[in-house]
Amino acid sequence: MKRVLLIIAAALLCSCNGPGRWEDTPGELVVEGWIEAGESPVVMLTTTLSPSPEYTHLDSLSNHIIKRAKVSLSDGDTTVILFSKQDKRYVPPFVYTTGWITGKAGKSYTLKVEYNGKTVSARSVIPDTEPIAGVEAVPVEGSDSLYTLVVTLGNKAGANKFYRILTMVEGEDSRYISSFPSAIEGTSLKDNARITITRGKSIDHQEFSTKFKKGSTVRVKVCTCEEATCRFWMAIDDLHTLGNTPFFPMYDNPTSNIEGGFGYWAGYGATVSTIVI
Repeated sequence: MKRVLLIIAAALLCSCNGPGRWEDTPGELVVEGWIEAGESPVVMLTTTLSPSPEYTHLDSLSNHIIKRAKVSLSDGDTTVILFSKQDKRYVPPFVYTTGWITGKAGKSYTLKVEYNGKTVSARSVIPDTEPIAGVEAVPVEGSDSLYTLVVTLGNKAGANKFYRILTMVEGEDSRYISSFPSAIEGTSLKDNARITITRGKSIDHQEFSTKFKKGSTVRVKVCTCEEATCRFWMAIDDLHTLGNTPFFPMYDNPTSNIEGGFGYWAGYGATVSTIVI
């Protein structure tokens, strides 16, 4: 089986400064996109890359960013062509978006991408939001300045519920970043479930700790999502924890809801809670 690595996963795992073993030949389309209740869509497009026997500097990954695709979004009533722009908050720093469509809970959104003779598509529904009952900072044993966070969901147990959790540290993060764990399946939860999270790593963090620091203001975002989105991010969590372990090699791409390509298109029902540690 040919081993193909998603560029989004590579961006999460690789250092900005080191060399990489990647072929510089464009591959299949990769979509990373979402639409959140009350917000405009965000879509990032890249192509897959494969292992290479020759070293290639990671700067060459920019060749895999797609900047001239036709990206359309439909909410069932209106279809809009998204415009492209540079946005350095994201990796890659180039997005497609629009102000003509914003997300609404319960509504379905169909994404279509046309590029270089290829077409990929995906559909996602924005689930109803669920409240955050509370966020608590818990000191790390042996430290008086580092903390983990415990997020209490105001939920009722349900097998068909799926969640993503993200955080943003004010003054340090330019956007919300996946926590760890980043995705939770409802079958594992009880009523008013308590979930311990640590800080997720972004490629633009020069110095990084998985713990939150005393004095930080942290925004915690809990997103309800569909199963396909949850499965994708659970696979990314596995890639982070097991991908560098020879006993648990990760050869397969994460589960995708993109027809004709890779990645994910997600509808999110989001709730935010802020804590000052």
